[in-house]
Amino acid sequence: MRLDDLRVVFNTKVPAYFGGRRLFFDDLAEDFRALGIQAETDNWRDYQDFNVAIFRTYDHALDAVRQASPDTLVGMVHPCDWRDEELYQTVGADFIISGSLEERDYYLKYNRNILLMPHIERDWNLLKEHEDKDEIVLGYHGNKDHLSQFIPNLKPALDRLGEAYPIRLKAIYNIEKLGLWEIGRPSIPVSGVQWAYESLGQELLECDIGLVPYMAPIPDRLRRQVLRCVAAKSKAYGELPNDYLLRFRVAANAGRAFVFMQLGIPVVADLTPECCQVLHHGRTGFLAHSPAGWYHAIERLIASAELRQRVADNARAFFDKHYDRKKHAQ
Repeated sequence: MRLDDLRVVFNTKVPAYFGGRRLFFDDLAEDFRALGIQAETDNWRDYQDFNVAIFRTYDHALDAVRQASPDTLVGMVHPCDWRDEELYQTVGADFIISGSLEERDYYLKYNRNILLMPHIERDWNLLKEHEDKDEIVLGYHGNKDHLSQFIPNLKPALDRLGEAYPIRLKAIYNIEKLGLWEIGRPSIPVSGVQWAYESLGQELLECDIGLVPYMAPIPDRLRRQVLRCVAAKSKAYGELPNDYLLRFRVAANAGRAFVFMQLGIPVVADLTPECCQVLHHGRTGFLAHSPAGWYHAIERLIASAELRQRVADNARAFFDKHYDRKKHAQ
């Protein structure tokens, strides 16, 4: 089948302000049209007119397509297995579109046909030029949930850095819907900015260093449970007192890091698998987990505009080579 004979419909009930709606439905449909594919959005009736129908698992649309048009291939964005109905959609789909290596690896046990589509925003065509300055602006953008992940490691690093350097944090998130950030807020000056896709690039351009925390805190109850299990089988596991115990969500991805890379802003990110793939430590960004690791990486970038520029240039070149939206759409 030729591309211009292919008809695809993208349907989801997810609100327009969610990133998953923008990236995997509206933007991807536009990318398909640029390739000559006939792509529509929000057509919940005429499934017989399409070769492929793409939904989010929470839309619960699998049976409706199977009944109306058995030959139409069904794809699901962002699988789920912690409720029966979403698991049914995940297992029954012809293919899955996953946003990260972590998510793809986990859901392969349910569906072998998983297409990896990184969280790549459209380019704002803006690029930061770094220079020596008195005050360094640290930047964050994304979900308010990730701001709570400044605990337990990033917050103490920022508190300590604030005692030694003139820094402030610009946090861009959905204040109107989620309220002001409190849990994990550091003692340095913080300015909260309402998240809006149209202005995100320009707002972030003020920032000198991007912060991308991903590790979810481990509750004491869960920590004790894991440690009891390991202690009971100490000879089998060969544990040591300085072993890492990490927790991150299955849907963790490098999308927030990508935005900084696009804008020419050097990134310090948590040690999640996909961030480790895109950020080559010291070359295209920095990776950290412990308070000392965050402190050291941020301090190096604070101290040198030349280092900030070099890392940002390397990151942008790497991004342009490996994360072109059009190539991933193909």
